Amino acid sequence: CGKALCTKQGLKGHMLTHSGEKHYDCPHCNISFRFPSSRIRHIGNVHCIQADPMHVQPAAVDFI
Repeated sequence: CGKALCTKQGLKGHMLTHSGEKHYDCPHCNISFRFPSSRIRHIGNVHCIQADPMHVQPAAVDFI
């Protein structure tokens, strides 16, 4: 898309918007998210549970 980013992490996060990959699953329902912050917000808002952001793990993914 031509967007320039300052960090590798920023680029990796931005690339998820194009790929549609969602590596962060809600442990309480059947919803997946692209970013851990979205999952944390979802868990707090929908399930009324405060998630510990220091222990957010991506879903198991098989890379080929």
